[in-house]
Parts: sequence; structure tokens; C-alpha cells
Amino acid sequence: MSPNTSYRQVHPSLPFECVESSWDLAVTTWEQLKAARRGFPVVIGNEESIEELVAFFHDDSRTVEEILAVAATLQHPESLHAELVRQNRAAKSGAEYIRKTSMTAPPGWRRWVTTWAAKRAVSGVLQTIPPIPDEPELPPIGQWPDEPFPEDESVPHLSGAFHHKHSGGAPEKVYIALVPTEDWTTVPAHFRWGAFQACPAPEFHVAALRSWRDRFGAVLVAISSGRLAALDLRVSRAPQSREEALNLAREHYLYCAETAGEGIWTLSNLAANLLGKPWWHFVWDL
Repeated sequence: MSPNTSYRQVHPSLPFECVESSWDLAVTTWEQLKAARRGFPVVIGNEESIEELVAFFHDDSRTVEEILAVAATLQHPESLHAELVRQNRAAKSGAEYIRKTSMTAPPGWRRWVTTWAAKRAVSGVLQTIPPIPDEPELPPIGQWPDEPFPEDESVPHLSGAFHHKHSGGAPEKVYIALVPTEDWTTVPAHFRWGAFQACPAPEFHVAALRSWRDRFGAVLVAISSGRLAALDLRVSRAPQSREEALNLAREHYLYCAETAGEGIWTLSNLAANLLGKPWWHFVWDL
């Protein structure tokens, strides 16, 4: 690293030293920090992202060791699939409960009339919603595209690319946190990152990262929050066949359904964007 490199704590609730970098040099700085072996570097975005990241420490009170103990019991993608089935069954059970009880509140006192009316209204909405299946639904396979979606070369291959798209400009500067671990797959546990909206809990991220490290030579480069939450991996052994890419596309969709958005919509389009590509991007709404 340059002798001018400044290591400092950028937020009182963020327990990691950080290095400031310009947006266009973030990947280069990450590579230099990784070679320096002073903790594992991960690009965490700008001040807005850091504020969101810090919130996860308050939302998940578990220790890193507790999260990693659960992660050690998981197999990816099988455990993630089982968790999605569990969530679907819980949602279906809740919907059925509201349907069954929507007309049971007795009329009479005003407070009961209000409850009864509210339940009736909710029941009416629920009756229009298709039944919730046990199995997570996947996009159609579709036709293999003539050409994959082109990469946006105007921004570096980081989560900031999505912020760039949605906020009108890449951040002027970003921070790179140095996480005190030799096992980079534990980074989501250190940040307690996940368990919001459709984003998996931290232990499922750890299990996925370990599986992708072993199978595809993946390494975590960025984990950030802000207008969107994003995670970026660089892979050294990307899928080389359509069959392998399609299987991975199914896996990616279970992990992050947003990967099939932005005009992709089919598994074939998603797979074509994974075939031989060195970067994987995942984005969730907060």
C-alpha cells in the first residue's frame, strides 16, 4: 500500500478500521489491501451505506460465533431451499388463519365492529391472492439469448453500479473495511448482514459464500447498503457450459430473486449472464 494509506474508524458503532478510496480506484485499493493481509478488506460503500450497515448490529444481537455455529450446520443450496419452503408454509398458514377468522369477530361494541370490519376487508384482499405454494417459484427457462446482456463498463464492477443506476451518480468516495478474519466467508456474520425483506439471514450468506468459494473460486469484494443492499463477488472459475450456468442461475434466483429483474426475467437470460463472467452481483430492496 501507499505510505499515505490512512487506517481509521469511520463510525463509532462500526468496529473495523477502514481505508478511504476514490470510487474509480476502489477495486485496485481492495486488491492492495488484500495483499497486505491486514484483515480481510471489503468495500462497504459511502457514508449512507455505513449508516445502514451499522443498523444491522442492533437488529441481530447474536455474536459472530453464534451465527457461524448455525452456518456450519447448513448445506448450500439445500438448506436455503428448505428455509424458503418453511417461509412459504408459514405465510400460507398465516393467510389461511386470517381467512378462517375474518368473520368470527362478533358485532356489538364499537371496538369489535372496527376489528370485524378490518378483518373482513383483509379477508377480501386475501381471497384475490393466488394460493401460496410450498415450493419457491422460479422464472421460466425461456430461450437462450443470442447475446448476453452487455456489462456496463462506465462504472466499476461493484455494488455502486446499482447505486449509480438508481441515484444518478456513483459516490465520489467509498470506504473499505478491514475485517479481522482470515476466512472471508465469515464477513456477513461479522456485519450481521441480512434477514431483511427477501434477503437471507447472515448464516445463509456464509454457507452460500463457502459453497461458491469451493466450486467457483468466488471471493467477496463488496457488501453494502443504502438505497439498495448489494453484495459483489469476483469468481475465477465461472460456469463454462449452458447446463452448468442454468443450474447456477436457479441457485442464484433462490438466493436473490432480484437477480432476475431489470429486464432479465428468464433463467436462460440469467444463465447467459453467468456464463464465463468473472463478476456476480446481488441486490435486495431494503
